[in-house]
Amino acid sequence: MTLAMLQLALELFGAPEAAGERAAEAEFSNEVPPEVGRRRAIATFSWIAGFVLLVYLLSFPVAVPLFIFLYLRLQSKVSWPLSVVITGLTWGFFHALFERLIRLQFEPGWVQISLGL
Repeated sequence: MTLAMLQLALELFGAPEAAGERAAEAEFSNEVPPEVGRRRAIATFSWIAGFVLLVYLLSFPVAVPLFIFLYLRLQSKVSWPLSVVITGLTWGFFHALFERLIRLQFEPGWVQISLGL
């Protein structure tokens, strides 16, 4: 809320833009062939669907680090040591924040329910 009010004040009362200067804008190019864009979109939505499936099957506390590790290794081609370190840091942050600090109880996944864990 505070940042929104600050942005509004800057828009209303801020310094006028100098003529000839461009405001910071994101520029998108159309240089990517449609087939490459389609392939990238399919890959992105596949990763999202995979994450949702992991959460359903294994629950959030297991799905988050597993997804991070798989994405880093398979999609981003990050080295094994760095993948393990980033995954460990992510799991530690997730565990400390949601399970220890907030004490949020996550529902078990379908696999845990089926195996009686």
